[in-house]
Amino acid sequence: MTILTEKKSVAENYIKALNLTKKENAWYVSSDGKINLTYAAGHLYTLFDAEDYNAENKNWYHRKLPIKPEKYLYKPIATKKTTRTECEKVLKNAVKNGEEIVIATDPDREGEVIARLILRACKADFSKVTRIWCCEGLDRTQIISGIKSRKIDKTYDYLALQGEYQKKADWMFGINLTTAYTLLNNDGETYSIGRVQTAVLTEIYNRHKSILLFMPKRYYLLKLTMESGTDSFLINTKTQNTHFDDKTELERIKAELEKDNEVIISSVEREQKKELPPKLYDLAQLQIDAYKNYDIDVDQCLEIAQTLYNEKGKISYPRTDSVVLNDSDAEKTHELYKKIKDTYNFEFTEPERINAANKRLFDSKGVTGHHGIIPSNTYEKEDSLDWKIYDLVARRFLMSGMGEYVKDEYKVYYSKKNHSYVFKSEGYQTVRLGWKEAELGFEDKSVPLNKNVGETDRIKSIEIVEKLTEPPKYYTQATLIKFMRNPNNSDEEGIKLSSIGTEATQASIIKTLFVRKYIHNVGKHIEILPKGIKIIEQIMDNSVLMNNTNVETTTRWEKLNKENPSLFLENVEKLTEKSISNMRGNMETVIAQREIGICPACGGKIMKGKNGFYCSGYKEKGCENNINYHVMGHDIDENFMKAFLESKKTDVMNGVKKDGSQVQFYFRIDENGKFTIVFVGNNEKICECPKCGKGIFEKKMVYKCENADCGFFMWKQTSGIKFGPDMIKTLCEGGEIKTEQTKKDKSTAKVTVRLDETREKIEISY
Repeated sequence: MTILTEKKSVAENYIKALNLTKKENAWYVSSDGKINLTYAAGHLYTLFDAEDYNAENKNWYHRKLPIKPEKYLYKPIATKKTTRTECEKVLKNAVKNGEEIVIATDPDREGEVIARLILRACKADFSKVTRIWCCEGLDRTQIISGIKSRKIDKTYDYLALQGEYQKKADWMFGINLTTAYTLLNNDGETYSIGRVQTAVLTEIYNRHKSILLFMPKRYYLLKLTMESGTDSFLINTKTQNTHFDDKTELERIKAELEKDNEVIISSVEREQKKELPPKLYDLAQLQIDAYKNYDIDVDQCLEIAQTLYNEKGKISYPRTDSVVLNDSDAEKTHELYKKIKDTYNFEFTEPERINAANKRLFDSKGVTGHHGIIPSNTYEKEDSLDWKIYDLVARRFLMSGMGEYVKDEYKVYYSKKNHSYVFKSEGYQTVRLGWKEAELGFEDKSVPLNKNVGETDRIKSIEIVEKLTEPPKYYTQATLIKFMRNPNNSDEEGIKLSSIGTEATQASIIKTLFVRKYIHNVGKHIEILPKGIKIIEQIMDNSVLMNNTNVETTTRWEKLNKENPSLFLENVEKLTEKSISNMRGNMETVIAQREIGICPACGGKIMKGKNGFYCSGYKEKGCENNINYHVMGHDIDENFMKAFLESKKTDVMNGVKKDGSQVQFYFRIDENGKFTIVFVGNNEKICECPKCGKGIFEKKMVYKCENADCGFFMWKQTSGIKFGPDMIKTLCEGGEIKTEQTKKDKSTAKVTVRLDETREKIEISY
C-alpha cells in the first residue's frame, strides 16, 4: 500500500509509528517494502484563474462578465512544484504497479478534496483507493487502528462533492462580482466579494449601524447600603424591576428614608441551582475561550490546535462542530481520563463518571463527522501558547467527570414600617464547586446568607445612581466566531440556521476581512472601515444581491450544499448572472468615463485602467502605449495624460528609481506616436549633426556631436534661453524656433532662434 498524508508534519507521525525509512525525497518505505508513504503540502492544485480560460481576462476591463466556464478546471500551484513532483512520483509508481493507495489527509471535506485532486492527476483507479478516518491524536495506536479500520474511499464521495462544488460556487461568485465592483468603483482599489465573507461583513455593518442609530435612555436606581454590608435596591412596583424614569420621585423617597434608617427583613427566597458540566469543545468554542483568556486570534488558535493534533499528537482532530464522543469510545476514554487527571491536582475529578451511561459525553447521534476535541496524551506544563490551548482542552475534558456545580441563590426583601417601599438584595452561596474548580478565571463570590425574616438592619447610606441604557456591543473576534457558528436560533420563517462557513474556513474568513481593509480592531472589538461600509451599501443598492448576501441566505446555501451540491452550484451561478445583469448599465457608464483621448500611435483609445493608462488597441493592433499611475515617485493622473497627449512632451521631472538613485526624466511622443521616457543625460540620439552628419546626444551640460573630430556642441542654457532636445533637433534640421529670452534684469523678450550660415553658432533675432 501507498499512504498519502496532507502535510510533512503528519507524515512524520506515520513514519515513526510504522518504522519507515527514507528512500527518496518525500518517499518513505517499510523494511519489507509493503508500505510506501508520501505527503503533500496542503492543496497542490487550485481552480483556474479567469485568464487561464481566456488570456483577454488578464485585463479586468476587457472581461466579458459573467465569466462562466463550461467546465471548471484545475491547475498545479506553481509555488509547490517541487513537493508535487516528488509526491506524484510515488503515487504514479503505485498506480503503475496496481497498488492500493490509502488517503490519510485530514479527516474532513477539505482533506478529501486535496487528496482526490492529486490522485486524479496521477490517474488513480479509485476502486483501489481507501481512506483512513482518524480523529484522535496521531500516535502509534491510533494510526495502526486507523489503517486496520480503513474504508473504500467511495464511502466519502458526498464529502468530495460538497467540497468541490463549494469551491466552484465561490469561484463563480467571487471572480465575477469582485471584478464587477472593482470596475464599478474605478478608484484603484480591489473590492473583494465572497459568498460567505460578504455575508459576515454585512452582519458587522448591521451591528455598526444599530450602534450608530442607538438612542440611549436615562434611568435611575435607588441604592441602599446597609450597616451589615449588604447592598439593596428599591423595587419599582409598576415594572417589578429596579429601574425608574423619574429622578424627582426617587429624591422624594430618599428624603423620607433618611428620616428613619431602620428596615425589616420581610421575606427571604431561596432556590438551589445546579449547573451541569459544559460539553466538550468544538472548534468555535475553543477559539472563543482562547481569545477571551489569552487574546489568541481565532486563526492563530486554529493553527496551534492543528499543530497539537498533526505534529505533537496532544489533542484530537480540532476542526469539528461536535461536542460529544461516540458511544464506542467509553472504555478507552475512561482510561485516558485517569491518565490526564493525574497531571492536574483537582479535588472533584471522578473517573467513574466517564462511562457509556453519561450521555452528555457519549452520544454517537451527536457526532456529525468528528467527535468533540479532547486531549490525546499528557503534556508537561510549559510557558507556550501551544500549552495554553492544550490546557483549555484538558480542563474542559476533565470537567466532564467533575459533577455539577451547586449553589443556593437567595433574594432578601426589606421593608419599612408605615411605608410600601420594598428593597431587594441578591446573592448566592456555593454548595459544591464541582466542574467550576477547573474553569479558568472562575472566582467564587459566594456570600453566606445569615439573615432571617423579622430581623432588622440599618441603612448606612442612600444613593441615587444615574445610568444609561447601553447600545448593542461591537463584535470581537470571539463573539463573531460564536455568531458564525450559531447565527440565530431561526430565521423569519422559523427555520433553524446552519453555521456560516465551516470550522476549517471561519477563521480565515475573518482574517480576509482584515486583509482587505474592510474591518480593523479597536482594542478587542471589531469596527468596520469606510471601504467596508462603501461596498455593503453598494450591494444594498443591487436589488438582486441585497437579499442574497445576508446571513439567512448564506446559511441556507450551506444546508443546500450538504443536501444537493449540484443544485447549490446551479443556484449560485444563476444569482451571479442576475447580479451582473443588474449592474451592467452602471458598469458601461464607468467604462465610457475611462476614455482619456486618442492614441497617437494606432488611433485607438487611451483608457484608464486598473494600474495605469493603456491603449485599447493593445490586442487587435499590438499597440504597446501605456503609462503607469505611479512613475519614479510621480503620480500620473487624467489631467497629466490629457496635457501630454496634446503637447506630446512633458517638462523635465526629478525622479527616484527602484534602486534609490535619483534621475531627471521626461515623457515624449516620438515620430511614430510611441510613448517614451527620456532620461536627461542618456545616450538616446536626438538628431543628426548639421556639421558632419553624425549623431547629436544629450550630455550633462550640453548637446554634443558623437564625432570627437567634429567638435559641434550647443549649451543647454545660453543667452537666457533654455534649450530642450526637441528645440535642438529643430535647429539642427535647419528650422527656427520662437521662444522667450530671460534677460539679466529678469525681464523677458520674444525671440526667434536659428543656426547661422556656418551651422555652428546660433542667431537670435527680436
